[in-house]
Amino acid sequence: MNSLVQKKYKAVENDFFNFLNKNLKKDLLFYVMTGSVAREDVISGWSDIDILIIIKKYNKKSISIINKALSRNNSKIKIGLTFFSYNSFINEGLYKDPKTLYSFDLIEQGICKPRVSEQKIKKTILKINQKQKSSWYNTASFAGILHDYKRALLLGVNYDEKIVYKRLATLLKIILKQKGMVAHGYDEVFELSKNKLKDFDMNFTQPIYILQNPDISRGRYDEYVKFLRWLEKYPKF
Repeated sequence: MNSLVQKKYKAVENDFFNFLNKNLKKDLLFYVMTGSVAREDVISGWSDIDILIIIKKYNKKSISIINKALSRNNSKIKIGLTFFSYNSFINEGLYKDPKTLYSFDLIEQGICKPRVSEQKIKKTILKINQKQKSSWYNTASFAGILHDYKRALLLGVNYDEKIVYKRLATLLKIILKQKGMVAHGYDEVFELSKNKLKDFDMNFTQPIYILQNPDISRGRYDEYVKFLRWLEKYPKF
């Protein structure tokens, strides 16, 4: 990985964090960067900066500050933000989204290190039992991501192969997680899928190649449709 690219992403994240920390003050209970940037596996022009925060309460002032922090980002690097109020975070009846629960794995492994973390938040994360944790691949989560994948496949002027590719990788992460395997980067996701999932014989190119060859995106389209046909057998892999 290019250290200059990592530094560029980190500078954007630092600016975002410093603004939130200064303006939310004690209302910011938890802040952690997750995903490829935290793993130092950045793909320039492809990776987003994924951030999870918990604020004290949902209110107009706090949400306005978060919006301001996002709008200050003048780089071409997208910040993908997930946020909760404290009460919504500790409510076990409100299922966490797949990305959030995947972040818990990364935090437990020490890959993602929170920059702000009140003790009560730490205890809440530790108290999440395996059943709650497994909800990141429950029926609703899987169906929602699959729906997004299929919609992204619809051809037209707005076809975005990057979205298709990311949704596909997330679906595979969910399936692998169901089998007790946690996969991080794309290489690991596709390697485990080929080795551990029945009849998975698809070949997906690397993001760098996709970025460098956008003019032949339609040539790669057949593999994305083939993945849908493979999924018809879900969950019998």
